Amino acid sequence: MKGAGKYLSVLLVGVLLTACVDRASAPSERQPRDVGAFTAIELRGAAELDITVGGAQSVEVAAPADVLDSVRTEVRGETLYIETKARDWLFAKGGKTEVKVSTPALASLRIEGGNDVAVRGFAGGEFDIRAEGAVDIEAEGELDRLTIRMAGAGSGDFSRLVARDTYVTVDGIGNVVVHPREKLDATMNGVGTIRYTGAPREVRTSMNGLGRIAKMDADVPANAPKERAEIDSGNVRPQYEDPAPGSRTEVI
Repeated sequence: MKGAGKYLSVLLVGVLLTACVDRASAPSERQPRDVGAFTAIELRGAAELDITVGGAQSVEVAAPADVLDSVRTEVRGETLYIETKARDWLFAKGGKTEVKVSTPALASLRIEGGNDVAVRGFAGGEFDIRAEGAVDIEAEGELDRLTIRMAGAGSGDFSRLVARDTYVTVDGIGNVVVHPREKLDATMNGVGTIRYTGAPREVRTSMNGLGRIAKMDADVPANAPKERAEIDSGNVRPQYEDPAPGSRTEVI
């Protein structure tokens, strides 16, 4: 009986590996989606999401044929919901799911899961982003107000998204780079890192963990390896760096 059990286990592993290889070699198919108007996006699952703001509305999904129909895209209210099924995550390597979105305007973005996200084309206005999980996001453009809340082990490069006022909160071990022009309000609840570039006149920081809030060195690019806070149990205290000359800092 034990021998039969081992045989079945080996057979099952072989079937799974074969399925992964088949899926990895499966070519992607592209499918446009016809959805209603939206000003917000919510992504649940695992996918690469590419968003262009300021163009005509369009939504296109690219994935292996047997996964394509399981990727849901629908608008409820003013939000475009993009969902991938959990069972497809195991086989996603090599046969990844990609979603390309173009929209005239975008006010908010919600992300859950392990995703790579790129957003470009902002030209003013306000934008709110909330991300949970192992999210890797990059954004560029200009805004009047940017609000970011990241939870988990995510990474956000907003160094090319210049915002007049920036509000950022990190819960967990995430790493975020922002580019405020006038005001930065940064809150660290964990052991992550918030870095900022530019020379904001007002900097407000709040530390509720062992993380770090710091101005980026001029010679360190935003895509350099992310810094991690060093935890010394014998000397536990948060780390700060002084803002640019002429700015005002208030620890709250």
